[in-house]
Amino acid sequence: MREHELKDSEISDEEKYSRYVVATKHNLESQLSRCIKKIPELNAKNENQRWIHYHAFRAWFKTQVTDAHQSDFAEALTGHKSLKLVYYRQNDKVRSETYQRIEHCLTIADTEKLDQNYSEMQRDNQELRSIVDSLSMQLQNLEKRIRV
Repeated sequence: MREHELKDSEISDEEKYSRYVVATKHNLESQLSRCIKKIPELNAKNENQRWIHYHAFRAWFKTQVTDAHQSDFAEALTGHKSLKLVYYRQNDKVRSETYQRIEHCLTIADTEKLDQNYSEMQRDNQELRSIVDSLSMQLQNLEKRIRV
């Protein structure tokens, strides 16, 4: 071990966490970069950087949360520290409930296909209900005949 390296037991939990965050961020950025390079449509650049990068995800997230709820909540969720957040207090339960109300805004999905599948399931369900109703009527009629 080099002189400037410390053993895990000599590092505070806060320092360990900080190092893990940095390492994880680096790993995720590397993975994203490799994925983007393989997809030409996503590999486009503007004058400063690639269109798709982690800061762009944070900006998109803040925009979605701000539009769905309000700016202070978005700032708190993104981890920004500002003076106005000193006065913005929300307990964990309320924060969780608020997040659940806006979660749909943060979900990236092919909603058109989901809507189509849901409509098909509703039609299938209605058809099945009709069949069950018809069979139920037939069963009642058969039971009446048997009693007579």
